[in-house]
Amino acid sequence: MSDADFENHTNLIYGMLGRSAPLINAYIIAKLPLPFSNQEINEKFISCFPGLDDYSKSIFINRIIDERDLVSSLLPLMASQIEHLDDRQLDFILVAWRKQGLPGYSELIDKLE
Repeated sequence: MSDADFENHTNLIYGMLGRSAPLINAYIIAKLPLPFSNQEINEKFISCFPGLDDYSKSIFINRIIDERDLVSSLLPLMASQIEHLDDRQLDFILVAWRKQGLPGYSELIDKLE
């Protein structure tokens, strides 16, 4: 699929996330042309996180902390999903946030306390 096809079918694709087997979820997450140009589509992607199984959540987090452009555009959106992260996932998010020097790190830490 082209990037435009992915963007045009995100509702269908995101509907499959969480309802599919972990291997299918991992495949979808790996193939998405992230970040999308439309911020609302990126936000919907992040909102899929709570419905994922643990394996898919790990794939999800690894994907968004893997590249600088993904970190800067998607990681701040993960602040809304903090309550759905286990301690290990939270550590990955915080390390990536601090390593990339994204604004809002202090506020995120305050939110966690």
